[in-house]
Amino acid sequence: MKGVMSTLVGTFMISAALALPAISFAAPPAPGEVHQQRMNNFPGMHEAISQLESTREYLKTDTAHDFNGHKTNAINDINAAIKELRLGIQSDRRHH
Repeated sequence: MKGVMSTLVGTFMISAALALPAISFAAPPAPGEVHQQRMNNFPGMHEAISQLESTREYLKTDTAHDFNGHKTNAINDINAAIKELRLGIQSDRRHH
């Protein structure tokens, strides 16, 4: 029973950490706000990258549990998300 509780708590913590960046971007930008963000180098995108990097490092430091490979999958997904965010910023710079 103790192992099941540890797994459930760990899974909840990983899920909550991964959900934080998504919650931050729930509302669409107001008209004209995209231009302002572009002028400021998209601080929200950089904040999302920072949050994802922090989450990834947190997951890497907890070496006691792997959650049957799910933690490794989550870290790989975080890496992919960071890459996509960076590519999005670069793409906007090339097109505007």
